[in-house]
Amino acid sequence: MRSGGWRARPSPEGGYALLAVVVFTLVVMITGASIFALASYESRAAIHHQDSLEAFYLADGAIQRARGRLLDDRSWKDGWREEAAGRGAYDLEVRDTTDADGHPAVQLRAIGRVGAAERRVSVLARLLPGAFGYAMLVGGDATLWAWLCLQGTAHVNGRATYIDWLIRCGGEVTSDHVIQPPHVRTEPAYYPNVTYYHVRGSNLGDRFHARVFDRYGNDLTTSLRDSLTDVLHYRAWDDTFVYEFHNWRLIERYFDDQHGLFRRRAGDRAVVVNFGGAPILEPPEEGGGPGKGPGQGKGKGKGKGKGKGKGKGKGG
Repeated sequence: MRSGGWRARPSPEGGYALLAVVVFTLVVMITGASIFALASYESRAAIHHQDSLEAFYLADGAIQRARGRLLDDRSWKDGWREEAAGRGAYDLEVRDTTDADGHPAVQLRAIGRVGAAERRVSVLARLLPGAFGYAMLVGGDATLWAWLCLQGTAHVNGRATYIDWLIRCGGEVTSDHVIQPPHVRTEPAYYPNVTYYHVRGSNLGDRFHARVFDRYGNDLTTSLRDSLTDVLHYRAWDDTFVYEFHNWRLIERYFDDQHGLFRRRAGDRAVVVNFGGAPILEPPEEGGGPGKGPGQGKGKGKGKGKGKGKGKGKGG
């Protein structure tokens, strides 16, 4: 005979409850881990997207920088390697090629890198002439009302208003960027081994004429027996001396290599004629009397040379 108290039999529902708790805990842990992983992935994706965007801007900026460099120097082909910028760096490669019309062009290929992101930009750029290579360079706006025989390229820094069929002789007009005129040196020291003439407008009494000097400042007018009165006139509205060589007879008379007024000296390789500089005497006011005496003028005249043959150089 057993003695003592009684013991309850375990219920089968208790095992099911424990299993449910374990399963629920696992589900919560898996869900939490998934949410954490998703958030971490989205964070990394956002960072990569930002890096990729910055890398693209670096590559595009390298292209724009190269375009500006080529506008200054058409022969530039160095490119850049591991050029640091911002949070990354970029490379740029320059290769000679031609465009679809056969014009000279360059292939610009840039790679921007930021972190693990890398973006590439490739551009085919046509090479436009430098400031000295244009048939015409207009500093402001330009409007064309009649047809123009243009051989080469004319560039307008401002707004260009014209109709395409008015441009003839195969020329073209560009106006999508600003080109600063190059600084032109006129001092004799910049032209060694050439015959150098300096022409300055003048007025004695009420007659305008020019005086011609050599590179050392010696007055050659008397020995040359010509004061350019056939090609010189004074424009009162802007105080400017204007030289116009408007036909071949005048061009040959003044610029013929052997017999012209500005002939080349034996042994020199070219001729340079500088029509700039202040006039020797101040031109009189419009409707006024004669100019002041020597050395008293203010030199308002700009002494511009205009027309064919301006500053003409002759090869040796």
